Amino acid sequence: MIGVQPGRVGGGIGTQLLNAIQSEARRLGLSMIALNATLNSVSFYEGHGYSSFGESMNVLPSGIELPCVRMERKLQ
Repeated sequence: MIGVQPGRVGGGIGTQLLNAIQSEARRLGLSMIALNATLNSVSFYEGHGYSSFGESMNVLPSGIELPCVRMERKLQ
């Protein structure tokens, strides 16, 4: 999960982090990335070429359940 402080959203930090992760995945020979996106981050990932393919639930160490959307993107 990529997290950016609320006051920094929209400044390109999330995109830079995602690009670095995708570059490393390509370097490692991976052809796809799959992730669980929190509901407020779905549009961010869609804007970077990810597609949704179902719902999921992340359980935080505190026991709080966090609804998510399963997303994936093929790497080129």
